[in-house]
Amino acid sequence: MTVERQEVGTAGDACRWVLLVEDAPFVREILERILTAAGHCCAAVENGALALTAAANTRFDLIITDYDMPDLDGCELIVRLRGRPGPNWTTPIVLLSGYAGDNDLAERALTAGADAVLAKPIVISEVLATLARLMHPRSAR
Repeated sequence: MTVERQEVGTAGDACRWVLLVEDAPFVREILERILTAAGHCCAAVENGALALTAAANTRFDLIITDYDMPDLDGCELIVRLRGRPGPNWTTPIVLLSGYAGDNDLAERALTAGADAVLAKPIVISEVLATLARLMHPRSAR
């Protein structure tokens, strides 16, 4: 499996790694640009199976996943990430959904272990504020 990584800064810079799970190429590219412009490093994958593989092998500071994906939905991905010990079983997870008004989905995501649910279309300030709130200080790691 190849994880596409986009890094900002030099090797000496300590960027925060975000695993981005999004099946729509355009949305994935926009989110990658937002994350890297904010100084984060981004590993992007297009489905839940690739996300599980990446999360089993690499420690991330935060995971962002789409809800509506062809292989596993975002809630099932979260359940699987939370259900197995590994480098990311306690990593903060944000679920993105185009079903903004669906309170049942938000409740399902939070019950599955999501730390936040954000609506699509995304609002950059909401994404960045959520990341800032959920990412632990480096000293806590």
